[in-house]
Amino acid sequence: MDAVIGSEDCLFANIYAPLPFGLSTAAAPNLHPVLGILVVTFNYRLSMIGFLKSEEYNIRGNFGLKDQTMLLRWVNQYIRHFNGDPDRVTLVGHSSGAGAVTHHLYIPQSKHLFHRMIALSGSPLAPWSLLYNHDHCPDNYVNNLNITSEEDFFTKDFREFFIHNRENKYSFQFASSVLRERFTKFKVPILLSETRKEFETLTKFVDALRFFPNFPHDWAESRLSSFNSALEAFTASTVAAGQANNSSEVLQQIANFANLVYPVRRFAKDLIRVLDPATPVYYQRFEYDGRFGQAKHDYYRYFLHHSAYGAMHGDELGYIFSPYIVDKAFAEPEEYREEWTVHWRMVELVANFARYGNPTPTHITSNLNITWPAVNRDSSHLTYLNIDKTLELRSFEDNLSGTVRRTASVRCESDDTQAGLGRRMVVCDVTLASPGGVPGFGYHPGLHGPPEGLHCGSESVN
Repeated sequence: MDAVIGSEDCLFANIYAPLPFGLSTAAAPNLHPVLGILVVTFNYRLSMIGFLKSEEYNIRGNFGLKDQTMLLRWVNQYIRHFNGDPDRVTLVGHSSGAGAVTHHLYIPQSKHLFHRMIALSGSPLAPWSLLYNHDHCPDNYVNNLNITSEEDFFTKDFREFFIHNRENKYSFQFASSVLRERFTKFKVPILLSETRKEFETLTKFVDALRFFPNFPHDWAESRLSSFNSALEAFTASTVAAGQANNSSEVLQQIANFANLVYPVRRFAKDLIRVLDPATPVYYQRFEYDGRFGQAKHDYYRYFLHHSAYGAMHGDELGYIFSPYIVDKAFAEPEEYREEWTVHWRMVELVANFARYGNPTPTHITSNLNITWPAVNRDSSHLTYLNIDKTLELRSFEDNLSGTVRRTASVRCESDDTQAGLGRRMVVCDVTLASPGGVPGFGYHPGLHGPPEGLHCGSESVN
């Protein structure tokens, strides 16, 4: 296949602008009409079409990122016609979108096209966001689809390009190659975020290994050592806190930690180390479990029949944009008073950051009653804003595990052969010796490094 065949007409922008005559009571209290924020959303090429790289055919890849850069250029040139400010452009992404937008910190062509960044539950360091060994990925992908000709490619059932099985593990492995290039230092305020549960009750450890075959095998030794230390502390605290009743649940939480939580926190620490010292980085953790949790209702419960609980991956979006049950919530404001309170706080934080580069600026009148500081570059702690029924400043230890300040001891043993692991894992005699007892994740000044007392072993099962 020596020539380019076909074309892609896929770059569309959706522009949401506040009406000039005020807010209709029938409209959802979205970020854009309520606080005068202009919102532009757009599509970009994904997977093989967006990120295929092939030296043989001189395909340099990153077309999806180039789509985003083109949209940013368009916004800078034309957003004035919609009463927008091209000097206050905030790049926002959630999940894979967060992995995408954070890549623009490495792209010189994107410099000066945006002025703040919000990355929710995603990072360029996540195993699904970065492919370390991409040399044979295109060939492996095509071979696993049994494609031998152009006709095979164009007549293949579209769904087969995205079926998740052991042979098709490469379908998620088209990531950008920009991280191999020189890092560009941007003076751009950045807000990073995670939720309390993310994919914890959904992701199976086996699936994580299947979808992300490059993790963590191809990590640099120094980074792998850092991850191992954090993982040890995380596992110990999870078992000791009684958050998992068997090793299958422990493995689920480990997979969640490896694929989302650790990459986001590690990225925050890396940013404050390499960015300009005057560039603030803010970190938040969303813990509120309310009825505006759109992802939980739309996906986990409806499609998977999963009794999800806790603030899960995507739940925070219902408190930034339209609530999941907006019509009912409008009709019964007292019934949803708590959700509305959390919603308005989230909207104000995001809008302030988009306008001023600071979620809690001191020069304006605010109902938040809190000052959210940027992450301290000279501290061993990662300070963050915890968003629940109330707003509270907390911090993680430098091991990035989010371990709990408590004393506990537990012994558990279970067989995971039925889960397809083919291995029995034993976690025993876990002891956390730091003083105090605070349930959940929180501030813990007494713990330095991974907790002692974690002993794990495994044996093959025939």
